[in-house]
Amino acid sequence: MTSQLKDLEYRQYELKTQSNRERQQFIEHLHAFKKPLSLADKGIEAYLFFKHNPLFWASVLTAMVYYKPKLVSHVIGTGLSIIKLLRSTLKIL
Repeated sequence: MTSQLKDLEYRQYELKTQSNRERQQFIEHLHAFKKPLSLADKGIEAYLFFKHNPLFWASVLTAMVYYKPKLVSHVIGTGLSIIKLLRSTLKIL
């Protein structure tokens, strides 16, 4: 019984060292993606902020219409084309 227990303890030790080694390798590979993933995370946060705050959109558009009416038509056209592009790419994915 003791030899089986020692074998199990040794196997457990081997598995722990292997998992630590694999974890370190994973961290090394993931380090290269840290900056792009943080930028993507900030983009998602901004999207959710704008999605959950329609009053913000209304106030921005109202201010733009008041100060720069010609710019509003250009911004709305560009925004609509970006939305169409995003929707078409999401359908493909």
